[in-house]
Formats: sequence, structure tokens, C-alpha cells
Amino acid sequence: MYSLDLPRLNLRSPYYVWEVKEDTYAFDTDYGVAYEIKLGVNTEVLQYEVCAFDINNKNGHPSPGDKNLRDTIIAIIEEFFLSNNGVFLYICATENGLQVQRFRLFVRWFNTYENKAQYVFRTVEGVMDEDVPNYGAIIVQRENPDLDLILKRFDEIVQILQKEIQLGLTMQRCVASLDYFARLEGGDIVIKLKKRRFSGETFCHIEISLYICGEFWKWRMNGGVEKMKFRLCKRL
Repeated sequence: MYSLDLPRLNLRSPYYVWEVKEDTYAFDTDYGVAYEIKLGVNTEVLQYEVCAFDINNKNGHPSPGDKNLRDTIIAIIEEFFLSNNGVFLYICATENGLQVQRFRLFVRWFNTYENKAQYVFRTVEGVMDEDVPNYGAIIVQRENPDLDLILKRFDEIVQILQKEIQLGLTMQRCVASLDYFARLEGGDIVIKLKKRRFSGETFCHIEISLYICGEFWKWRMNGGVEKMKFRLCKRL
């Protein structure tokens, strides 16, 4: 559970911030936008406890070029690190397909922050989750005693996600080619995909079966994501 010292926060925040409930805060802007901020606990992403930061525009009103909004979010981030010795993780909301715009805005806000040198700021862009691209960032104080471990785990998860994207693109090309061949020869195509983690590595077994002209063909792809092995065999 994460908390904020609201009297101290409101000395720096342009917009008045209040507590809605445990781990949830809110503020209203001069443009009539009602924002809700959540500070959740996540231990799954990095296998390390981080604060999952969520910004929610409650009434959906636009707030173009609002510097006070930027300064309020920065003040909340500052207060988070003053009140908690933690790790700050922001994953952009995906509703309305505006996650790219939210990501770019958040990055711009942080890059114009005068005290950004006190932190390590890393991003992850375009990783897929059920065909939806996701964007996010992690912020860690440079004086955090676990800094190296946190960044190592973050980099590892980014690499795994990027490999999965590459694997997905490769499979799309393979399946498209095989599907064309099957249709050309009047056959059927069946695809099976199994994926699991073993000893820290994502392991895949992909099996594509084609039944063409009374004969059964099988395409297998086994191994770690980095060392996939392809084998095309014919079963009589």
C-alpha cells in the first residue's frame, strides 16, 4: 500500500489533490476535467514490488496544453518518492486507442521536469497484449539500493516482449505462406501453439499441420525464442 502526504503535496501542486479512498486520489482542473489517480501494488511484472500508477480522466473532457496538469502529475510523482521508497510504473490506458498519445505526453512531461536527473527513466513501447499495443515507463530513484536489479529485470521483460512481437510477425508470415499453399493445393491448415516459461526463458512449440491431396504434412518450430529451429517433415 502506498500513501501520499497530502498537506505537503498541496504546497507544490497547482491543483488541489484529495484522497478518495485508500490508494486513490483525485483533483479537478481549470478546464473542468476530473482526474482520478490510483497507486496500486504490482509484484508480477518485475517479480519485485512496484507502484502501478494509473491516471484516469473521469469525465472525458479535453484538457489541451494544461501546464498545471503536468505540474500536478509531477508533484504527485515527487511526493510518491518522498513518502515511499518504491518503484514507479506507468502503463498507459488503452481505451479509445489513445495509448500512444498518452505515452508521448507523459514522456514529454517527465523530460521537461527540472529534477529528472535524480531518477532513471526507461520506457517500453508498442508491446502487444491480445493484439493491443501497450506503452509504459518506469521511474526509479538513482539512490535506490536495488537499482541494478530493478533495471535488469525491466530490461529482461522488455526483451522478452519484443521477442514475442518478432515471433508473432514471423508466425504471421509463415502462416500466410502456408495458408496460401494449402488453399492453392486444396488442403486444410491447422495451427497449434504452446508457450511456457522454463528457467527464465520463454519456450515455444509451434505445430502447423496441413492436409493436402490425401497426405499429411507437418511444420514444427521448437526451442527458445532466440534459437528457434524449423523442420518441415512429411508423414505418409
